[in-house]
Amino acid sequence: GNVAAGARVKLEAAGVGFDRFAVGAFGCDHEHRPELPAIAQRRAAERLGLALDGADLVVVGDTPADVQCARGVGARTLAVATGRYDVDALAAHAPTHVFADLTDTDAVVAALVAR
Repeated sequence: GNVAAGARVKLEAAGVGFDRFAVGAFGCDHEHRPELPAIAQRRAAERLGLALDGADLVVVGDTPADVQCARGVGARTLAVATGRYDVDALAAHAPTHVFADLTDTDAVVAALVAR
């Protein structure tokens, strides 16, 4: 649900370059969060020239709503407790991965590319 500029600031503050991600979808793309994974899926398919399964996508977010919105396309989730919700609160929503923050860049990147 974050706008692209906000996502850039959050990632780069944790040492993760925003430009490492070829495509994405943000709150500035649609006001209804559950629409965002399908937008990202469409953008990725256009960029790569092939259809992508929802499991090929990862939704990164810091709220239960981020975890929930991924389910509409079957995307994996990386929840990070940098907002109002702590690790336990996010884990209760069964994200694929949950982190306290993004400072362990190697672990975050490994989670993003894990299948």
